[in-house]
Amino acid sequence: MRVVLVLDRAPQDLVRLVGYLEAVTRGLSIDLVTVTSYQVGDRRVVVPLREEPDRPRGRSRQMWMSRHRPRRRRCRATRRFAERVSTAPEVHRPTLDLFVAWAQRMSDAHLAEIHTYFGKNDETVLLPYVPAEGVGLVSLYMRADGRPALQWWRSVFERRAPASMDAVAAAGGAEIGKGNMATRIDRRLLDAVFDAYEEAAGSTP
Repeated sequence: MRVVLVLDRAPQDLVRLVGYLEAVTRGLSIDLVTVTSYQVGDRRVVVPLREEPDRPRGRSRQMWMSRHRPRRRRCRATRRFAERVSTAPEVHRPTLDLFVAWAQRMSDAHLAEIHTYFGKNDETVLLPYVPAEGVGLVSLYMRADGRPALQWWRSVFERRAPASMDAVAAAGGAEIGKGNMATRIDRRLLDAVFDAYEEAAGSTP
């Protein structure tokens, strides 16, 4: 298959992306063409230029692909989060281990689809999505320095678990606002959030 992109200019990020796509696929050819127009006397002349991204060969090609490969962002599992927890400073491990055990409990009870997300700032996030909806009441973070955090999402609570909001806010020590973080993270909070997911499981999207 051949794809032709015609633009008035080609940012370097786009040129590199085209090179990467051609390097990792077979049977795909991408032509990236920029056009510039000139006024010559009473005529307008349009000049096309094919942009050629670097596509090294052999070992240098593998190194180039490694540098330009889009980072994997998300996987469906708790295991990858648990693997990252094993590298966290000891001071943060008890809370992070609670995250892992809680996520497994949620999965066993079929209350959430657990995903692990790898952020661009090296944070690792557990995303417990309400089944079949792709949204969650909370997100559980292991930051780059290993610190745990729990963020909740008010709009999802209001729609799927409104009766649980007061109990969760009291356990977390903060009002459930848009993108707010809990100030207290312990087993009591995670139990309250578990109950909220049980409410969400019985509600109508």
